[in-house]
Amino acid sequence: MKLKLITIALCLFLSGFNLNAQDDQKPVLELAGKSANWVEGFQNNIGGNEFEYSSFRSDVSESLLTRCTDGKMEIEWETAKVPGNLSQNEAGFLWIAAFDLTSDMFVFDVYLNGEKRFEIPTTTKKNWEIETVDGGKLSFVTVETDSNGDAHGYMYLIAPKSWLKPVDSQIIKINGHAAGSNTWLIVYQATDALSFLQNSVEHDILMNLTFEETAKNLKATVVALPYFAGKQLTCISGNSTQKYC
Repeated sequence: MKLKLITIALCLFLSGFNLNAQDDQKPVLELAGKSANWVEGFQNNIGGNEFEYSSFRSDVSESLLTRCTDGKMEIEWETAKVPGNLSQNEAGFLWIAAFDLTSDMFVFDVYLNGEKRFEIPTTTKKNWEIETVDGGKLSFVTVETDSNGDAHGYMYLIAPKSWLKPVDSQIIKINGHAAGSNTWLIVYQATDALSFLQNSVEHDILMNLTFEETAKNLKATVVALPYFAGKQLTCISGNSTQKYC
């Protein structure tokens, strides 16, 4: 029985299941699961303050930079177009960003289509979420921190339908308050942030596998993220192969 258990565990591992994934992967994988029908949050820069800075992706460094200096260092861009067949009462937009982790208090204003919707206060938290009374959400999920201790990851915005321009690109603007500080926030000019996240989940799988031995059987339980609901699981034990959905 012990040999059989080792064989099953080994086959699952070799099939690509990472049984030792770190807990800090969970927010990113959960984000991948819930963002499948969202829209690319960056499509085209329509403002200034372009910048070059390394990101968690080796192929992405072109960015937009805002600071809390004089209140005039705004960044502005267009998203991809919202689909005409949008069936939900909201739309999600995701882009790659980075920000200065600091305990000092500064604020960035966030506008969607010309209307101020959020204020981002600086923080030492790597993951955060801001909600509005009418259903809007602005969130950040950290992928990694750099050598300076700054957070790099995904920022996303959930917008109620009433905030949107139908079947069109949306315009997002972020501007640091006038505070005489170099505290910063960066948005990267990656037009494939969402598709990259969706594809990366295929290579960074987080699951919990447990075994329960009974008198005649060995019961295996796999706990996974909602993203994997309906996916096929193949179990190989010796010369026996079984598939489950």
